[in-house]
Amino acid sequence: MVIAPRHPERFETVAALLEGSRFKWRRRSAFRDLKLVSGEIVLLDSIGELASVYSLAAVALVGGSLVAAGGHNPLEPAQFGVPVVMGDHYENFQAIVDDMLDEQALAVVHPVELEEELMRLLKDKDAAAAMGERGRRAFEKRGGATGRTVAAITAALAARS
Repeated sequence: MVIAPRHPERFETVAALLEGSRFKWRRRSAFRDLKLVSGEIVLLDSIGELASVYSLAAVALVGGSLVAAGGHNPLEPAQFGVPVVMGDHYENFQAIVDDMLDEQALAVVHPVELEEELMRLLKDKDAAAAMGERGRRAFEKRGGATGRTVAAITAALAARS
């Protein structure tokens, strides 16, 4: 399992929680190469590596959606064909989540349902692969925003000239 706090100022707080737990864990910053060990928790206390870690996941829990904090972008793990599980607080990504729900490309659960949904996806490889593929397609369908934005700005500037 990898825990990736969204904000660097949370790294020490999460490390303290892990230190007080019964789990084996390591900080990402404590080793040079990201070599995951089964049964060990990795605290991703670094910036810029989450996307590469998502590519290794069997299931991604977008945890910022479990509390009323606006949520996180489910397309980040979906781009790798990883099945995505979220809580029901995704206000900052409402349109994306609604579209992905329509496409059955992620699961939104209440915290009391979280364990059951994660276990279902970890045990049912076919269901997980199908959800992950739908998520990857959802990501690809939304791709190209930067190119479209540059084209629109270029056209607007050309029209002003």
